[in-house]
Amino acid sequence: MQMRRLRQALVAVIVPAALVGLTVGPAEAAAKAPKLPTPAKVAAAYPHLAGVTPVVVSGAAKPGNCTPAALVKGAKSSAAVYSASAPAAATPSVTVAAIRFKSATKAKAYLKKAAAFIACESQALGFTFSSTAFKFKLKGTDQRVGLTTTQSISGISIAGQTLLARKGEKVVSVTAVSGNATAPAVEPAQGLLKVAVKAAR
Repeated sequence: MQMRRLRQALVAVIVPAALVGLTVGPAEAAAKAPKLPTPAKVAAAYPHLAGVTPVVVSGAAKPGNCTPAALVKGAKSSAAVYSASAPAAATPSVTVAAIRFKSATKAKAYLKKAAAFIACESQALGFTFSSTAFKFKLKGTDQRVGLTTTQSISGISIAGQTLLARKGEKVVSVTAVSGNATAPAVEPAQGLLKVAVKAAR
């Protein structure tokens, strides 16, 4: 039971870090932040999350430990964290996030370095991090990055899938994190990402 709780706690730390090196500032800018899929749309991709109330943050994007301030200056971001009661490969915890940059050029530069930002942020939290990049298609987007990740600490390994897509000045991501070393399937994340890209307006 203690080990299970430790795994859940680690997932709870990792999932919000799916903002890829960003933090969210005061919510006065929330009205201009990009929109996210409804909980019902998230549950359509991940049925085990039906009825889960997400933790939602929305506002001005702030640089985290690893993201240059100049890159995110003026950006607005939103994120919703859906925490599974027993995160596993088949029932992962999920974060949906969207960032609207000041320009498509900044969004492109951010996504180009997203893998490095994720690794840096994880290592700053004390995790040993490794990732494998993969390609995927998503109609109507300009740029995509897929990562299968493994993060380890104190002898515990946690695996995840992070899919990011850029459309113009917006970068949208879906991260699914298991409570063990078996990564969740890519397909549900890809389906939810398609919905999230449409929602981020």
